[in-house]
Amino acid sequence: TWTKLISLKDDMSYYPYHKQIKIFVLNDSNLIIQRAITRRNLQDNYEGFFDFSTILFNFVENKQIPIVDENLVLNGIDYIIPFTDNTCIMKTGYSLLEDDRHDLLSKEEASVESLIMINVQQFISDLLLEQSNMVMQTIDHAFYDDTISNAKIVDNYLIYSKVNFESKEEKVIFL
Repeated sequence: TWTKLISLKDDMSYYPYHKQIKIFVLNDSNLIIQRAITRRNLQDNYEGFFDFSTILFNFVENKQIPIVDENLVLNGIDYIIPFTDNTCIMKTGYSLLEDDRHDLLSKEEASVESLIMINVQQFISDLLLEQSNMVMQTIDHAFYDDTISNAKIVDNYLIYSKVNFESKEEKVIFL
């Protein structure tokens, strides 16, 4: 059997080129729904998913809470990787490797990329309180001349890489 959790109304003609949706299941009661729409860069020669609208949805209480944390609103959630039973690694911001964005976006347009370790229950509690600047344990940042290209968990280790555009080097980091 199946149970309907949420119903979203949307204009499907915008997908996949002008709109995208990501759904992150946090636990047995909560998920994050992030919508992204395209925006043109300042030079008007590139269009990418840069504007985000994100909600926390509690499907037990059928309650939607807008996410107002500044980092998540401005940079969006790229992905969330389970780490332990109660922690995850979340990457915010968009990679500058995709579509050669480093060459197409100015420094003012680039997002701050962050790898963050979150305690899922604490994260949900902070979102429920609608905090605009949540305190999260940052593992690493990247901005404009650096980008975080990949991350994965192998045998309880976080392995990720950072690319530096100036030196044209990639560093692989094990934590």
